[in-house]
Amino acid sequence: MTIQQISKYLLSSAALFLTNPVITAEQDDSLAITVIDGYIREMPPGQDITAAFMTLKNSTLGLCRLTMASSVIAEKTEIHGHFYKDGMMSMRPVDGIDIPPKKSVSLKPGGYHLMLFGLKEELKNNAQHEIILNFLGCPTLTFNAEVRSVLQNTHHH
Repeated sequence: MTIQQISKYLLSSAALFLTNPVITAEQDDSLAITVIDGYIREMPPGQDITAAFMTLKNSTLGLCRLTMASSVIAEKTEIHGHFYKDGMMSMRPVDGIDIPPKKSVSLKPGGYHLMLFGLKEELKNNAQHEIILNFLGCPTLTFNAEVRSVLQNTHHH
């Protein structure tokens, strides 16, 4: 091949690449974590702490570990779990949650969940707020969680 032919080939390859979108992990469910039924619990006025719940589905062939979460509506977000010992229930931060390959893990009341501390605004029922989830073994995931009243049924059908 001549230099002119190589240049023409590279230019046509670049044009083809630029006109065909690259599939990212966030766009292809088989390569990532997906959030099912993610929501934030609405609290009474004046409260600056709440919790977020969801189901995390790992569609990959590898282990994904949720290691951190954040949201612009809270000063701090932590991953928590409920634990039972000697008939007593306690809640405390955990380092992460493993989501096994091709499995789902539910973050729900009485189990794993996200705690949002230092809320920067009053949360209104049905409002949407962004939550960012960071994983080891999977790409970062950003999703919108709906605010739901504690009186509201947490399962939409």
